[in-house]
Amino acid sequence: MDYKITKRVLSIVLSVLLIIITSPIMLVTYLLIQISGGNAVYTQDRVGINGEKFKIYKFRSMVKNSDSILEKRISSGEVDVLGVKDKNDDRITKIGKIIRTTSIDELPQLFNILKGDMAIVGPRPLNENETERISKFLDIEKKNSIRPGLVCYWQVTKNKNDMLFEERMALDMKYIDEVSPIVDIKIFIQAIRVVLSLGNH
Repeated sequence: MDYKITKRVLSIVLSVLLIIITSPIMLVTYLLIQISGGNAVYTQDRVGINGEKFKIYKFRSMVKNSDSILEKRISSGEVDVLGVKDKNDDRITKIGKIIRTTSIDELPQLFNILKGDMAIVGPRPLNENETERISKFLDIEKKNSIRPGLVCYWQVTKNKNDMLFEERMALDMKYIDEVSPIVDIKIFIQAIRVVLSLGNH
């Protein structure tokens, strides 16, 4: 059987199991964020396989107007959208800091996987601004030739948030070149270890 088909089946099975296992955590997280004010689930346009756009789901970890704040900072040159991820970003809420450290904010993407937008393992999906800018130094068609995933190489790399955007993209391209059942299993196991140890943040 073609690995793409096998991988899709495994992604569905694993996402269903993970939804069942983590449903109490997701319910509590949803209620806590909802009570604190604003929608608990945040959506954003991302670029998926073959360049198709989809809405990615996340638990909201930032203040309600975080996107507009970021746009102003990018326009003023205060921050670079392709720069290092800032774990001390002042837009992150108190609850947000907890769910980011534990990766709980990413759990709603299990539903993206069920829908077929994503896979368990694969390069993280980029937004349109990131996709446009990386086209200057990266083969976009190759980047979009594979279904984006919940975890990939750079998510399980030590000190991942200190990596430059170009370094993260290089790891994504490395994954595309090396994709196989063995590689996916190794990354998935490493991801579980990272989450359980609250490491690599």
